[in-house]
Amino acid sequence: ILIALYGVQTWFGGLVAGGGIGKIINTWPQIFDSIIPPFSLLFNPVFNNPLSNLFYNQVTLQFIHRWFAFLVFFAFIALWLRCMHLPLSGRSRFALRATGGMIALQILLGIFNVVFNAPLAISIVHSANAIAAFGMIIIVFHELRYGKYELYNK
Repeated sequence: ILIALYGVQTWFGGLVAGGGIGKIINTWPQIFDSIIPPFSLLFNPVFNNPLSNLFYNQVTLQFIHRWFAFLVFFAFIALWLRCMHLPLSGRSRFALRATGGMIALQILLGIFNVVFNAPLAISIVHSANAIAAFGMIIIVFHELRYGKYELYNK
């Protein structure tokens, strides 16, 4: 599930970056003076199909991308808690710790991107870290599956 959640988060990140939304909505944690924007902004009637808001509405994209990141982080924490007391190899433990750090760094880079109006340097590091963290998630699941302790074969 974590891989799928992270993939969806990365996809929304691409939509946010492609639309230049980081330069339009640059307050944290509020979007237009509220944590949850008004329904009329999230689901704008300008779009004929309500699902079009998920692809074209800048407020909806920013809102989903911001808060979905925390869902991904909590999914990782759940995996980490499950693995904490298992007899994992050192390599598996390192992969778990590194991935957790990268996901936390990704959230911080996203917040900095919003607050500082999406400067190019932070945007590039945010995008590069997204790819690296996705790779680390895959490594974690590989280690849990084929490492010395086989979490999924029990």
